[in-house]
Amino acid sequence: MRDSQRVEVLLNDKTIGGVHLPASAIQDLLNEYYARYHAFCPILPRQSIFLTYSDSSVLLLVSWDFHSLCDVVRDLVADSIWPANGSILSLQAILLLCCWPLPFQRNEDPSHAFVAQATHLGLRLGLHRPGHETEFDNPSPDGEREMIQRMAWVTCFITNVSTSAQLGLPATIRLDCGLLGILTSKPSWLPDTLFSQLHIARQALNIGSTLGDCISSNTGLLDESAPFVRNFETELRALEFQSHHSWSPADRIIYCGTQIMLYTLALTIDSSKSKITVHMDSHSHWLVCASVAATTTIQTALSMGDQLLYAPSWLQKIVLNAICLLLLMKGSRYSELVEKHTLDSAINQGRELLRDLSTTTGDFMSHACSLLDQLGRYTERLKPEDKTEQFLLVRLRMGANVPFTTAIRAREALRKSRANTPHDINWQEPEMSDLELQDIDLSLGFDWNELFGMGLDF
Repeated sequence: MRDSQRVEVLLNDKTIGGVHLPASAIQDLLNEYYARYHAFCPILPRQSIFLTYSDSSVLLLVSWDFHSLCDVVRDLVADSIWPANGSILSLQAILLLCCWPLPFQRNEDPSHAFVAQATHLGLRLGLHRPGHETEFDNPSPDGEREMIQRMAWVTCFITNVSTSAQLGLPATIRLDCGLLGILTSKPSWLPDTLFSQLHIARQALNIGSTLGDCISSNTGLLDESAPFVRNFETELRALEFQSHHSWSPADRIIYCGTQIMLYTLALTIDSSKSKITVHMDSHSHWLVCASVAATTTIQTALSMGDQLLYAPSWLQKIVLNAICLLLLMKGSRYSELVEKHTLDSAINQGRELLRDLSTTTGDFMSHACSLLDQLGRYTERLKPEDKTEQFLLVRLRMGANVPFTTAIRAREALRKSRANTPHDINWQEPEMSDLELQDIDLSLGFDWNELFGMGLDF
């Protein structure tokens, strides 16, 4: 939103949880939110009526100023689990906190818990049964309220699928008749970006549930997957052909992230088969497809400029995932499938992007950059005979197999650096206090001490 489009509204000072918010600060924060963040997740009413709309929900009012109100926001989110406190405004606030999480320590990202809470709240409100909300103790909405509720439910579906995919876990939401109706015909009130992301999320849900969460397999992996992978790839291509003209850069990145998830699952299932010629050919094919999607992700992120800094955290992590995939490819015996200059250029551009996304010393992105820099230097020095043939080391975390494998490779690289340090003056080992085992969990949702049972700190 341009400065000329800002709307000045009548404001009063507010005190929330002992924190005083002057009217001028509220106005500035509103202006910044609508100018920089709203377009990524346009679920709130226009700025001119926001304060009136949010008056009954302290949580919604403070969800975009949580840096000074972290403890208050956490308490308000916890209170919203009680049926008496649940409302559409609380749902919107929790969804915003999924997009732009509270500050957190290692392995304390609450986004997955928040999106589950938002989903349960939406179900309690009957948002999955549009037109029948009164049977769920939700007053029959008027025209504008119905629009807001349905838009929030669309966003809840998108966010649930996206957040779960970041962790390599099954989504905890499913399609319903209301969402299917929107997919069939775009309502006039639904922003283009949410319509596009709903279609992409539907494909991501189908891919994850079919290939990575198969109920007939204890691992969740589908044995005879080739026809399904090809079919999903065709459906994604068709979606791109039909809709790409209306996509924002953020929509394009989410689409590429879904492609990477599909190809990661194809590689995961493919790697469990015997190494016959057909297997090797298909493995190479999926790696090339994945590298193209990862490179496109980075190029699209570059085109966003400063906007990427304000993008939802899960969108930024798609960029991180793309860099991880390219680094793994560079360190594998499949690296010659992509021209070296193209691969190096994409990796370097991606790492520069991540450095710009780090906002404070020691935050998640700064730790991720340290890890990727170390792994990148190690990979650069590998001799052809030292490169790995096994591309993925983790198999059961769907699209997140890539960042989990990257974390393991980085751990191995650091161990080797310790062993070689006396003989290798060019290797730069990070300070042990700066990079600990938990920091290499790029999904921010898993305890690596549990995974390896090693109890080690770097």
